[in-house]
Amino acid sequence: MNIKAVILFFAVAVIGLYACNKNASDLPIVHQKATVTVINATGDTVNFYQNGTRLNIGSNLTPLGQYLDIPVNAGTSRFQFKKAGNPNAFIDAPFTIKDSTSNTMFIAGESLDKVFLFQDNFITDTNKNVAFIRFVNASPVDGVLNVAINNDTTNFTAVPFKSATDFAVVRSGKVSLAVRRGSDTTKVLSGSITLVDHVSYTLFTKGVLNGTGVNAFGARILPTQ
Repeated sequence: MNIKAVILFFAVAVIGLYACNKNASDLPIVHQKATVTVINATGDTVNFYQNGTRLNIGSNLTPLGQYLDIPVNAGTSRFQFKKAGNPNAFIDAPFTIKDSTSNTMFIAGESLDKVFLFQDNFITDTNKNVAFIRFVNASPVDGVLNVAINNDTTNFTAVPFKSATDFAVVRSGKVSLAVRRGSDTTKVLSGSITLVDHVSYTLFTKGVLNGTGVNAFGARILPTQ
């Protein structure tokens, strides 16, 4: 594989926190406590619903952005995605969310098989100069992806599409990242990022290899807490 790219990392502002400048009557009634963070790994701006009630109130979910800690009803519900300005859902998917849990949902395309949910398992470490990072493969590509941090000091290996690793403790400050496909030794993505002490991050890939435009292969890293 001779594909090379540079990971684009952005200074991330939390997008559309549900608690900012909203009326209580706008929020869904939550009978059991659970939260979902929704991450948009597509090139479209979308809105997100639970059983027909919009959850990202006040702002759209932009490409490669996230909407943090949305309160949701626990149990089995249907979750819908609509492109901004379009009243029709292009995805309507059933998911079961456990009571009193924190979860992350990814949308990686326009079909049901490209939306996935997993429960968060955050970790803590009181040592100085550490941060926490996990890798999510949100790229619908064949095979698996491998991620090396700081020249193999930390590795996430053989991660298939729609899978998330556990959080790993890494040193904070500037770190290098490299993504490879399967057993290929050639980097398909590389770059660096500065991690803040005791912050948890989600690193995710998006798009497809050899993709162009909004479908181009790439990655982003977002703070999760």
